[in-house]
Amino acid sequence: MLYDRPNVDDWITGCTLTFTDGSSVPVGALANDGSATLVTLPGSVVTSMIVVAVTSVGLPSPNIGLSEFKAFGTLCSDCPIGNTFGNSSTTTTTSGGTASGYDANANLARLGVARASSWPATQPPQRAIDGVISGYPRNSSAEWSTVSQTVGAWLNVSWDSYYLVDRIILHVRFSSLLVELLRYIDTDEGT
Repeated sequence: MLYDRPNVDDWITGCTLTFTDGSSVPVGALANDGSATLVTLPGSVVTSMIVVAVTSVGLPSPNIGLSEFKAFGTLCSDCPIGNTFGNSSTTTTTSGGTASGYDANANLARLGVARASSWPATQPPQRAIDGVISGYPRNSSAEWSTVSQTVGAWLNVSWDSYYLVDRIILHVRFSSLLVELLRYIDTDEGT
């Protein structure tokens, strides 16, 4: 799962996921409404690393980043490194809220080490795998942000062991504009 930063100024509209064996899969636009973006891989991959590389952004996007990154699978130390993707493509699904149906303890990202292309002191890459789905303007210390980077920015999550990964979930940062819009709609309908 990937969770983009929850503000209207920083939106990842495309990225690539790259794995230990050098294979990669493209991912389209992340949900820009505070909900999760589930990336279902076209097969499984045995990997000890996943790199999220930003390939396109919405404007103005001055400091791209992620509120949260989640990966699901199982420990597979004896499995051969590689994938079963073939010529298939990824499936991207956005939820209407929080992605459900995944045991929080199964989130492999929390077992990894995060590195990134850049970050300010209060928003290091480890915040993208801390299990907290939040970010600016609500809690900027709960997300990874870059320092003036857009296309070309990257986040690398790696492990000491190999895992058989089949799903990745990305999450957009919740937008202050969306909060105001929801507040307006609630007031307008008298609720």
